[in-house]
Amino acid sequence: MIKVSVIVPVYNTEAMLKTCIESLIHQTLREIEIIFVEDGSTDASPAVLRKYQKEDARIRILYNDGNMGAAHARNRGLDVAKGKFIQFVDSDDFIDLDALEVLYHMAETNNLDMCYVGMSMHGEGDVDRAKLQESIRGKYPGVHKGQKLIETFVEKEEFFLYLCSVFYRTEFVRENNLWFQKFRIGEGGDFILRALCMAQRVAVCGEKYYHYRVHKDSVTHGADAKKELLAGQIAQYISVLELFAQEENRGGLVFFLRYQYRKIAGGIQNLSVIDRKEIEDKLENGFARYVFRELLQENSLYGIEFDSETLLRIQQKDMVIVYGAGYASKELLGVLQQHGVEIIGFAVTKRNNGKTSLYGHHVYEIQELEQHHDRALVLVAANRKYDREIGDTLEQYGFRDIIFLDVEI
Repeated sequence: MIKVSVIVPVYNTEAMLKTCIESLIHQTLREIEIIFVEDGSTDASPAVLRKYQKEDARIRILYNDGNMGAAHARNRGLDVAKGKFIQFVDSDDFIDLDALEVLYHMAETNNLDMCYVGMSMHGEGDVDRAKLQESIRGKYPGVHKGQKLIETFVEKEEFFLYLCSVFYRTEFVRENNLWFQKFRIGEGGDFILRALCMAQRVAVCGEKYYHYRVHKDSVTHGADAKKELLAGQIAQYISVLELFAQEENRGGLVFFLRYQYRKIAGGIQNLSVIDRKEIEDKLENGFARYVFRELLQENSLYGIEFDSETLLRIQQKDMVIVYGAGYASKELLGVLQQHGVEIIGFAVTKRNNGKTSLYGHHVYEIQELEQHHDRALVLVAANRKYDREIGDTLEQYGFRDIIFLDVEI
């Protein structure tokens, strides 16, 4: 009988892959299978895998058609796993040699759905070790219901969403149709959250058997990591909200939803229109996309929107200017872009701070645009108490087609 299936996505980790593999093939628990999902590496990772496969028949290699991402790779591993339990390992990490034996014994003895394991965090290269977020730090003796544990983790400010810090019973995963959404960062946390919401028996093994390595090439430290992390956090919020709508006992879910909303609210406000579209396209179903759109509306500072008549008026103009250069102008720009309206730039009375560019568009002094007065529509996104003064200025330069937004700034 295969006691544990270890699932390892692999993408361009040649330099660290050997350490990972060695930590798996030398486990004291021998009845395991090691499923490597090769995700289109361009380095020598596939050759390293094949070399070890020749030496250990427990190694299986699945090949993706190109770089599909860790979520897709893990889903493939889940589809073929034969072990009674599942452990996810990242190919740049490693585990202690007795880790699987300890976790298997603990999970079997207590009939667990999930078992947390402690993690040692290793910052490598120029990564700031002081900023590494630890996994579970507290002591949680006994067996717990998953939703209650969420509430406890949130109350104690534990970071509990590292995918590889949990040992899963395979039957539990399949019975509850658990899978990974297609985010680059946060898909593991989303998986854990849904699992915890459904788990009846969860325990915490405080010993640090898993070694998590963070380096400059880690996905969580890339150029787009902040945006990708926010996307994952939004997906986690929506997943729990969906479960909240279905559950009768919602205590732990309420705690998490409040906690997560505080984390995502500010970030949503700063998403560009392109970022919003990218995130929405990755959401798995209509419910998730609906909630995401509602979050965007809820995090709108000024509630800018147009009725159909005004929108048609704007869309029919071939030249649109936004007057004002504050946060309301940024929100207005986003609304316009959602409706396919491009602007020629922002306008101000005086460019006192010398700034000539804002949100990717040029900032003009209004007299610089005077030659367009007969063609341009001006949308004013400024404090309403200045409407008359701004209107007089615009008319001075010949602008007559003006819409003053009904916003409080």
